[in-house]
Amino acid sequence: MKYLYFFVLLFIAFVCKGQPGSAYTELNLDSIFREPGTFVLYDYQRDHYEIYNPAMAEKEYAVHSTSKIFWAIIGLEEGFIQGGNDITPWDSIRYPRQDGWPNGWTQDQSVISALGYSVNWYFIELLKKMTPEMIEKYLNRLDYKAGYKVEGVHYFGLTNTIKKSAMAQVDFLKRLYFNDAKLASETLGIIKQGLLRRQTSEYVLYSKTGLGPVDNNNGIGWYIGFVEKGDDLYFFALNVIHPDEMMAAKLRIDYGKRVLNAMKIINGDFLRQKVE
Repeated sequence: MKYLYFFVLLFIAFVCKGQPGSAYTELNLDSIFREPGTFVLYDYQRDHYEIYNPAMAEKEYAVHSTSKIFWAIIGLEEGFIQGGNDITPWDSIRYPRQDGWPNGWTQDQSVISALGYSVNWYFIELLKKMTPEMIEKYLNRLDYKAGYKVEGVHYFGLTNTIKKSAMAQVDFLKRLYFNDAKLASETLGIIKQGLLRRQTSEYVLYSKTGLGPVDNNNGIGWYIGFVEKGDDLYFFALNVIHPDEMMAAKLRIDYGKRVLNAMKIINGDFLRQKVE
């Protein structure tokens, strides 16, 4: 009864103008979000958006580790990564284990495992192979941040300064899923493997987290992805801001799980990512 009551409240909403040609329903998720945050859902079959906190959904924030999807695409398309089974050894001298590292980081990585564990050192090494001109080409080709000028190639420098809104994150995932940029089919297949989080008889969940600093010494937690459910397809993006960055890391997953369950898009728990 608790979930039924919440589900009813969830859809007490009004319809107004959203993306060009698409209306959106404004969600009331105040019972879940105790901190500043937003949630965007795009229902592909209905061509319809459902949004909590529309103003914040349009505000841009640093992409942080959600951008690992973007870097992996460049690596695969440019041949720096030779398929999903191409292994990059962990150099424990250059990247010694640090406090807070999950166990998944302290091992050799494929691009699939590096996306799954969100392994910073893997992507730091990958970006060393890229040039500013190459990155700008893909920023424009994928419309990830068209027109952005890359002054230098540094993983944290770029992930902290390239910004996207939750609406733009959803738009990127839509274009990626339907391959608007005409990427190699192998690239798309490998990216999906890296984002796969849970597969049941009812649905398949793909997602990526992000975590890092935001204005006024706060932390922002990202949770973006898509769900295949029979003939239905949903894209989503969530962010939440908290003074404690580690709390933002916890809340992004907890809120994502609760919202997707309440909206009957998934049911049950899913694997937590403890990394950024």
